[in-house]
Amino acid sequence: MVPGRVCGSCALCCKLLRIEELDKPARRWCPHCTAGRDGCNVYDTRPPSCRSFHCSWLINPELGAEWRPTTAKMVLYYEPPARRLAVHVDPEFPSAWRGEPYYRQLKAWTCAAIASARTPSPDAWLMAPILVYVNDRAIVMLPNRDIEVGTFTPGSHLVVTEKATASGPDFDACIMPSSDVPPASREGAIPSSARSSDLKMARTAGAIAPISEEGSKP
Repeated sequence: MVPGRVCGSCALCCKLLRIEELDKPARRWCPHCTAGRDGCNVYDTRPPSCRSFHCSWLINPELGAEWRPTTAKMVLYYEPPARRLAVHVDPEFPSAWRGEPYYRQLKAWTCAAIASARTPSPDAWLMAPILVYVNDRAIVMLPNRDIEVGTFTPGSHLVVTEKATASGPDFDACIMPSSDVPPASREGAIPSSARSSDLKMARTAGAIAPISEEGSKP
């Protein structure tokens, strides 16, 4: 936790994220949230997933006050073991992530993640392109464009490809059923995640194909 930072009156994660123990779907307020949407009525007995959750603004000192969820209208969730970042946008402000200074910073992070995935480093904090969730849609942020890939289903994979062109690298992305992803690309796959994508590197037909597996929960 960053010294001095607390949730305070912010409870946006209680709206945007799914809480499995309570069978609460994503993008709906938790029934235990206070009437003012600024706290929890069952804080002392809250589920384990709530106890262990910390948004990126709480734990990353590099994020300034503008990234506080109630200000940014989005919740950033970082998973250290997989070095990945998911952005959950408040559906009441679906374009918030495209505003500044957010979009510029998110794009810089996803470019760094792609570069780190090519040559894995223990010092790289991101190893997967950033996924933005707006309502039930997933948008992959890539260096040259952002691609809406739709909705993840259990066992589906996010496949990101890179091709060399005369004007520079061209990236594309799509969701595939695991049965359609080449076995070689799935070797060592990390178990499905509840909130973001995993990145793997496979080389096929001269192209770099980062492969990730995504779970059923946003």
